[in-house]
Amino acid sequence: MGFEDIKSAYSATSQFTPLELQLEDEAAISVVIALSNREPEAAIRILEAFPHDFIGGGGYGHFPVRSWIGEAREMEGQPDAAQVQWQVALQLVQDRLKTAPNDLQLIGNEAILFSRLGQTEDARHSLQLLQNLTPGGLQGQRAVWQSVMAILGEKEKLFSELTAEYESKDDGWPETHANIRFMPWFDSLRGEPRFEKLLRDTLPPGAKPFDQPGAMAEPGR
Repeated sequence: MGFEDIKSAYSATSQFTPLELQLEDEAAISVVIALSNREPEAAIRILEAFPHDFIGGGGYGHFPVRSWIGEAREMEGQPDAAQVQWQVALQLVQDRLKTAPNDLQLIGNEAILFSRLGQTEDARHSLQLLQNLTPGGLQGQRAVWQSVMAILGEKEKLFSELTAEYESKDDGWPETHANIRFMPWFDSLRGEPRFEKLLRDTLPPGAKPFDQPGAMAEPGR
């Protein structure tokens, strides 16, 4: 993901053994790369074999397994199945929030799941709570904010924020650049010329150019 070469990343993670994919780092990275490479079946195989309800590691946060299965089902063109998975994932998150109401990761999970379920006001409420609890506000939770804005279709706000981030080269901008380019949360931006131009014009050093095969994620599958 660092070099934004998703095909090579998928080839690398495909070398993990089934036993290694029982470990959080290896499983989480493999799921993210599989979904970013538009391989939902591969992601589902890993997730269904994973022995815990939550999966995290590799710098990708800590998410309910069902949340990622929902992303894969959505990518497969099964929106109803995706909604079922996201609803179960939301219940798991809210159960944990009962005993850890200020857990920033869980609140971020809740915001993303609310947005995936079309519960816009609830998603905004969770984002506001996240902002109130995070030192420095949502700057420390940029990935969550960007994901929710993309899912909710808040493209003007997202474009303005991304432009400022990439022009100022704030900490972590290459990571969000790769996320916008490949992650399924941002599929609503695929085919939007201004977003692709922004990514092209701000390509991080060493990142794969856009004029090579597989350089840009495709919507859905």
